[in-house]
Amino acid sequence: MRNIFSILLISFAAVSFTCCSQEHLIFMKNLRNIKLLNLKDILDESGLSGKKSRQAQELPGESKPGISNENIIKSNVESYNKELIIPSDKDFSISIKLSNDFVVLKSVQGDSVYMKDSSRQANGLFLFHSGAKDSKIKFQDFDVNGDLLKNINYYVKIKVPAVTLPQQMSSTAAGASSSAASASQAAVTSGITGSMTDTNAQGKSNIDISPAIISSVEGLSPTQALHELSRMLASPDIADNEKEMIRYRMADIMIGQRSFGDADKVINDMQDQYKKAFYTGRSLLEHKDYRNALRHYLDSLGGDDPTRKQAILDMERLVLSIGAAEKDLIERLKSETIKYKSDKEFYVSSMLSIARIYQYLPDIYSAREIYESIINGDYSREQMEKAEQAYDQLKKDFLEYR
Repeated sequence: MRNIFSILLISFAAVSFTCCSQEHLIFMKNLRNIKLLNLKDILDESGLSGKKSRQAQELPGESKPGISNENIIKSNVESYNKELIIPSDKDFSISIKLSNDFVVLKSVQGDSVYMKDSSRQANGLFLFHSGAKDSKIKFQDFDVNGDLLKNINYYVKIKVPAVTLPQQMSSTAAGASSSAASASQAAVTSGITGSMTDTNAQGKSNIDISPAIISSVEGLSPTQALHELSRMLASPDIADNEKEMIRYRMADIMIGQRSFGDADKVINDMQDQYKKAFYTGRSLLEHKDYRNALRHYLDSLGGDDPTRKQAILDMERLVLSIGAAEKDLIERLKSETIKYKSDKEFYVSSMLSIARIYQYLPDIYSAREIYESIINGDYSREQMEKAEQAYDQLKKDFLEYR
């Protein structure tokens, strides 16, 4: 009865306040389809009843129209950004720490080149070759269920060297060692744990990735570089010959940081007896134990060419540090240096040091002979200028002194 009265009341109001237009006729025809709200419905719709809104009642798995669950998940994935400082036209590696995750190389933007055949993707070790411009390398880390855990972005900054390093210092593929003064050189990685057992044994034996491993820590602080190299050294996925190269780099950094106790442990594990003698000599040199350092350096002269060259340069530094030397030692250093005359960078650096040593003997005329041979020889402008400066100082201090 109450509903009938309501319908009649609405009908009367509609007829009273309109002129029976087309819209009003449609309204009147559809009165029977109107669902009237009672007081409870009005309170529920207004929110005054305390009932949760429809949005709050939606199930967790439901999504609003136009918004996919996939987009919501992706927005919650964290991204990690890292920066590498790498010289141009060099091999370098990026190693990602693995547990049970699966790392995928998503993209390479820029002119860095991915060296797929040399990489060990199952172990999280990816090798690249830098170009002339900066690059961005993106990885994605998935769990065993295929869910995306995080994005990892590496921004590769190309470093242009201010000076050209001597050949014996830059030839890492041949097993050369950097000097203690260059111990801070090094670029970055997340490390490698070796927890994966699916190792490509054939790839390990045929591919020497040690130069890329060494270059991967360039740009890091000495502490960070040692941390990353230690992780690689402990990995079962790194070959023994590659671990030997890692030990050389670690010894360089440790000696440069005067961490002699740690350096001695690394040196004792070296397999090459001549390298072991060389690094023992270098450690003793920094200790200022010149006598024993010289003895070990002389023992290292039986090693490969890079070891011999660096030992010669270090012995010359030793003699210049103490300001005295026996003539037999100087002649030995000179004869060893002449063997590598075709390596002009090394030859000039060594002979200039020998000329300065001659001045301590004193043997001024032997020093002058060396300077003049370089000034009049076929060497770079920079090398000749160094000889000219040293020769001018010699003339000022001795030859033209009055």
